[in-house]
Amino acid sequence: MITLRNDFHGTEYRTHMTADEMERIEHLTFSDPYLLTDSEKQKARRIRHRLCGGTDCKCSRSVWGTRERYM
Repeated sequence: MITLRNDFHGTEYRTHMTADEMERIEHLTFSDPYLLTDSEKQKARRIRHRLCGGTDCKCSRSVWGTRERYM
């Protein structure tokens, strides 16, 4: 299980997707988005909405809506 966080909004989401699945979706989103399946698009949209939810929010440039502060 992978936990994604958005520290800007104070939210987190746990997913059962593997790191390979997430990497594939993230890669295809930026390189060949037409190769994503409808299911993959829905997964990314659902996770992004749970972490951020804002339509015009600029808190993250990630596919997943994650944003973490590193010290």
